[in-house]
Amino acid sequence: MKKRITALIISLALIVTGALTYTSVFANSVQWRYDDGTQTLYISGQGDMDDYAQAFDSPWSDVTLHIKRLVVEDGVTSVGANAFAGAVGLEEVSLSDSVTKIGGNAFAQTPKLLSLALGSNITAISDLSFAKSGTDDKDGFILSVQAGSYALFYAVNNNIPFNCESVKCGEQAVNIVKSTAMRAYFPYTARVSGTFNFYSISRHDPIGYVYDEEFNLLTKNDDHGNVSYQGMDSCDFGLSIQLEKGRTYYFATNIYSPVSAAKFSVFIIPVSYTVSGSIRALASADGTASQELLTGATLNGEATDGTYSVNVGEEGFTGVFACDAVSQTHTFSADDGDNIDIVLPVCDKNADRYINAKDFAIMKQEASPYIVYYENQINYHY
Repeated sequence: MKKRITALIISLALIVTGALTYTSVFANSVQWRYDDGTQTLYISGQGDMDDYAQAFDSPWSDVTLHIKRLVVEDGVTSVGANAFAGAVGLEEVSLSDSVTKIGGNAFAQTPKLLSLALGSNITAISDLSFAKSGTDDKDGFILSVQAGSYALFYAVNNNIPFNCESVKCGEQAVNIVKSTAMRAYFPYTARVSGTFNFYSISRHDPIGYVYDEEFNLLTKNDDHGNVSYQGMDSCDFGLSIQLEKGRTYYFATNIYSPVSAAKFSVFIIPVSYTVSGSIRALASADGTASQELLTGATLNGEATDGTYSVNVGEEGFTGVFACDAVSQTHTFSADDGDNIDIVLPVCDKNADRYINAKDFAIMKQEASPYIVYYENQINYHY
């Protein structure tokens, strides 16, 4: 007859050598060790950590007050309830991407823990303990999260300060966690002012939202209305919105059924904006632009005064900038911004991609105004 082993099989080995104390406890294939010299606790192995009924119930309770750094290594899939509660000296936590769950009060009463990075694989967080000291918010605490993640949704939902890198235009992968009523947020900092479309392609019934940086709702859409792209069906959302350069927006989506999980794509597409800038002479081989406007430059064969301004549509825009014998092709993107200097190596008079004595001879003969930049580009090859 098979027996279920309910008691933990614990193996203790204590080795003290200089500054290193090593303790190994085996429970559910998860082990721990503590380095007294660096005051670092390491959790390793495979699977979930145990949950504990209250603070200081963990097998490392003798060192809990001394821990400054915690490392949860790859393979461990959860942080147990109350596991590090009361670690008043804890300052730094490193969680591997294998961690998917954080138990209740896991980091309660850790006043020195002022930042925590949570990966995109997190699917469950039991409470606010890492962002509070007791019942009070920790001053200066910030959560580092990834766009579209459950952790970002959790931070927004619980008013926890966070940082999250801005996404680029294009396709964004959505992964709605089952039974969480999750909303996937994608922060986007506009580098141009213009019209943007936001839409979904899915087998679900998603809703689209756009919020400002204070999470005030600017617009929402359920079914696509006037925005239509190949691959969308009648249940996909599509909306159009004007964005202002320099402002951060949150593009978001959820699905009607909060008990379901869902994976699909949403798209942030710039459809109309203006880009402008200057066309300047290269001043030195390190890429520095001079203050010299190339008033004789052309853009796609059309004369310029050394500046340009072009309207970019959804199909994009590619410009060929030329002056004398040299040219440069640039494809504009809304993610690049709208004030882009184009720099041309006009000291390459014979356009052989080397700047050398042959070019100097031509420049001197022509009394080129750009000869002053030649000395900083001798033997430059581009």
